[in-house]
Amino acid sequence: MRVFGLQRGFYQLSRMDIQELSPVAKERLRLLKLWDALRQKGTNSFEAAELLGIPRSTLYRWKKKLREEGPRGLEPKSRRPRRVRERRWSPELIRAIKELREMFPCWGKEKIWVLLKRLGFETSVSTCGRIISWLIRRGEIRPSVLKGTRGKRGALRFKRPWAIRWPRGFKPREPGDLVEVDTLSVTLSPGRVIKQFTARDVVSGWNVLEVFSSASSYCGKRFLQGLFSSVPFRVKAIKVDGGSEFYGEFEEECQRRGVRLYVVPPRSPEEQGYVERAQGIHRYEFYESYDLPLELGELRQVVREWEWICNFLRPSRPLGGKTPWEYLMENHREVVSFNTELSQMYRAPTR
Repeated sequence: MRVFGLQRGFYQLSRMDIQELSPVAKERLRLLKLWDALRQKGTNSFEAAELLGIPRSTLYRWKKKLREEGPRGLEPKSRRPRRVRERRWSPELIRAIKELREMFPCWGKEKIWVLLKRLGFETSVSTCGRIISWLIRRGEIRPSVLKGTRGKRGALRFKRPWAIRWPRGFKPREPGDLVEVDTLSVTLSPGRVIKQFTARDVVSGWNVLEVFSSASSYCGKRFLQGLFSSVPFRVKAIKVDGGSEFYGEFEEECQRRGVRLYVVPPRSPEEQGYVERAQGIHRYEFYESYDLPLELGELRQVVREWEWICNFLRPSRPLGGKTPWEYLMENHREVVSFNTELSQMYRAPTR
């Protein structure tokens, strides 16, 4: 049976009536119009409902509500029960949870519940959680600073004053447009671990290395100072992961020099592919291939010589078998500023 005249009967609503509807009700009204339009063109109700992706029973229910209640009948109804259980929380329990949460603002309902049991309160973990949520909604306690960190403790506690999230799709064109920086842990001997800061230019493959006894933001700042003075081009942007060594003084140094600092999303080493590849080269071709000194000052000199080999002697497959220095001279000579001081710094080692 085909029904005619529904377009004028049900859907001839004033513009004011439509504007007063919520987005959900407007969408339901639009789907009803499409459904009836398909049926008027000869499509049966079942096929028309399948085309719209809506169950036919739902469309009939919406049409009945529109006929009986008008446009307001399409508004979504609240599913809150008419009768809700009254709170039976004692004032003493609420006060105890509030005091414990103020003492330990990062603790959740499980830990608070254990403390309540020690104080003699008989309640459940879920009730403890409901009371904490109720106190947060009332503004009597603050939400946990760890909420929403996805397992990384304290990840959202510090606001980055200069760093921004890495914009995917950014394509560096010249040396210095983007330099990836990461740290590498190296075990020289049992109980002797050092940290290497590694920088690799995305376009030219230029390497800058420095070793420290630890990975802190102060060490990161010192590494940046060496990076800016030892590359033969101007560094415009740096990309790092979310390590703590790239906060604080490291970020302040980037801001002071006007160098853009990008941070990749958590657990995404593929976004740091160039420097991650370089870390593998340094680990297997250098640290695991030679007998290295354990004293940090001597090791720094050897690392400096390896850095010279990577930039001036080691052929790079992505660069067509050229070294980073040869690639710069052949393709980007106009951006290279290799002054006398840098020439002395990068002269061939005499070991």
